[in-house]
Amino acid sequence: MPIADRGTESRRAILSHDTALSAADVDALTKRLQRMDARSPAGPWTFETLTLIAQRPGVVSTELARQIGMERFAFKANVRKLKALGLTVSLETGYRLSPRGKAFLRAIRPKPARRRR
Repeated sequence: MPIADRGTESRRAILSHDTALSAADVDALTKRLQRMDARSPAGPWTFETLTLIAQRPGVVSTELARQIGMERFAFKANVRKLKALGLTVSLETGYRLSPRGKAFLRAIRPKPARRRR
């Protein structure tokens, strides 16, 4: 692997383990993903893809792509975009959310209402 690629992988690995997301970090990531969705000719895909990977880690990309009605190579290209943001990790087969990806999804999901006693 060329030295430049190792540096990129190293920065990505460090980023993927950064779970200390401030409100500003969450807002910036949300806006970035919304821009990616807006530029996509197929329509919004980022949040659906993150959620799918969270629900089905390690599942082959062909099956995940089929589940959301996307062509496999387009799906894989999109997941690489999420990986560049430190949100996903490639496995031998399939993907999983990185610690940063999990923290991001937790931050954007509505909190369940607490019961009063």
